[in-house]
Amino acid sequence: MQGSVSHRIKSDWSLETTCPICLEYFMDPVVLDCDHNFCRACITQCWEGSQTLSCPQCRQTCPEKNLRWEGKLRQKAGT
Repeated sequence: MQGSVSHRIKSDWSLETTCPICLEYFMDPVVLDCDHNFCRACITQCWEGSQTLSCPQCRQTCPEKNLRWEGKLRQKAGT
């Protein structure tokens, strides 16, 4: 039982510190207005050439390129 709890905690931590675009640990993490997190380079590349900027996870439209630095996540990921 304890092993499954430990595995679940590790999985939750991995999900919190993994970019949904590149599936790697966050590098220079940023947060969008919808509160979804991405690597700065990943979201920038995803938006490259797009006329409408939207979150890749929830599709909420993002006014301009409003990328906020995500300090707490940066500490968790160790970047």
